[in-house]
Amino acid sequence: MRLRAGRLGVVFALGVALCGAHIVQARPVRIGRLHVLPWGFRSTHACATEACDAGRSGRARGAFPAEAPARTWRQGTTQPVVDLGHTHPLVLDGDLVVVAGVGGVEAFTRGGTRAFQTAFGVAATAFVPSITPGDELAIATTRGDVFVITRDGVIRARARFPGGARGAPLVLADGTIVLGTTDGLVGLDADLAPRFEFPLVGGAGGAPALTRDGLLVVGDADSLVFTDVEGRPQRQGDPDGRIEGHLTITPDGTLWARVARGELVAFDASGFVRARAGAGSVQDQAPVTAADGTLRAFVRTAAGRTALAAFGPTGRTLWQRELDGMPRGVAVDAEGTSLASIQPPQPTGPGTTNVAPVGALVAVDARGEVRWRVEVEGVPIGPVVRGADGALYVLVARERTWLECYTAPDAHR
Repeated sequence: MRLRAGRLGVVFALGVALCGAHIVQARPVRIGRLHVLPWGFRSTHACATEACDAGRSGRARGAFPAEAPARTWRQGTTQPVVDLGHTHPLVLDGDLVVVAGVGGVEAFTRGGTRAFQTAFGVAATAFVPSITPGDELAIATTRGDVFVITRDGVIRARARFPGGARGAPLVLADGTIVLGTTDGLVGLDADLAPRFEFPLVGGAGGAPALTRDGLLVVGDADSLVFTDVEGRPQRQGDPDGRIEGHLTITPDGTLWARVARGELVAFDASGFVRARAGAGSVQDQAPVTAADGTLRAFVRTAAGRTALAAFGPTGRTLWQRELDGMPRGVAVDAEGTSLASIQPPQPTGPGTTNVAPVGALVAVDARGEVRWRVEVEGVPIGPVVRGADGALYVLVARERTWLECYTAPDAHR
């Protein structure tokens, strides 16, 4: 009996080690019913949530094209899409591209054919969906609606909570759906039954993120708040200002946030401030982080122009590249190349009043040099997303909302 117990202990220890650093906790299920409990994230998804991972890094798998891509197709969306600060398509394995808009969600195949279209039944503005361990879509709206939708577009579950969401859902490895709301943090199970509520002063500043040690982190009116995955408070940090948007977590676990006065603030895993960057010049979008721990963010130069800036782990400015116009989004690839979405200034003067708005995608390498620039037919909505096959997807607005796909000969790098 002792030998058998010892072997069982070894098996249990190995199981915990294989599951990683996160603590596995049992979930109650109803006796007499079959429950399938999926666990873990599918690495095959090219972009599984807002900013493409649970740490909201804004980093793409693979590399952006080395040369300018060409548009291969564009497809109009059924619902308009509202730019909520970090709006972008969601790319699933097989490059099924999902777009959530006002009142519904739809998906397109790699070739641009509409795969499904699902109406919510309410005129609610949706944030970027998140993929669940069960390979379904979790969607939250500014009105407070939450939906779980299958891969073929069927609404499997729906719920409503007071207030509204402040960002995209965060889906944990056990299927728990966590939302930052106008009141605080809300946790729901995979069937959207309530699991926890944690109040926040002034509500959540944006979507919650998941730290490397398995804690939830979000900003409220005047602090950085950590809870465990059950919604129990753990610790706080003082950003000296309201955090706007989600936090961005670097590969070494550092947390970067943009505060309301236009500055980036870095926190360690304990919530202590370790660095500051930008000195009031950072424009109102969350930063993204490269694989080497450096950051990319839009800033306003001393001359009043827009620039893309890179910051080191200590907050030191590494370079700035002027990209005149209004910033619409930025992503970074595995090699440190940034892809910025820009709305250039509109032409003025005689004969230009009816000129259709145009936008641009600008690739800037890890040294701050422009690699290529491509114009798009409309105003970009949020950052570009890279699919698993190297194709680039971006939402643009021009009378209606369009999903555009761009590819280059070296797209599979």
